[in-house]
Amino acid sequence: MKPINITSSFSNLRENASKSLQPSEQSLYLVASLVSFMRSLTTELELNKSISSLNSSVFNPPKLSGLVTERTTLEAMISHSDNTGTDMALKHIGADKVREFIAEIGLHHTRIPNSTRQFLGYIFGADNWETITWDEVVALAESSASLAHPRTRASCCAALAWARSSGTPASRPHRSSCG
Repeated sequence: MKPINITSSFSNLRENASKSLQPSEQSLYLVASLVSFMRSLTTELELNKSISSLNSSVFNPPKLSGLVTERTTLEAMISHSDNTGTDMALKHIGADKVREFIAEIGLHHTRIPNSTRQFLGYIFGADNWETITWDEVVALAESSASLAHPRTRASCCAALAWARSSGTPASRPHRSSCG
């Protein structure tokens, strides 16, 4: 699989839009270009427990597995805030490439993790947060352990609320009283 060069793709779009279009036309051009770009995404990405994360309403781990196109992955990530879709895209594109793009467009205070699952492991204070597995993050979400990083409580509570409503593991109340 060849990773998408998202930085140069969007840089070229912005550059072309700003050269010849009025500001009101630039947004329309960028959206149309993005739609065209997304239609061309046909590479298939692996969906399995090695990439699954909580709060994934489209890919619904661990119930689904197989191959998914880049387009479907990005649609799940963007349209449905699917964390497994986000992790698949980050793995395919490369988190460092996304960080480069974020810096390039001037979002200097924006930080992203390597994966949402890794971020959840960090929130829960897992010693192995950088390599945490699906089963381990589910066990942490189901446990009554306190959040190690309470400033990130809202993200964690959203993941737990989804887990409770979807009937997946992590359905017991959490001691941090996520409300």
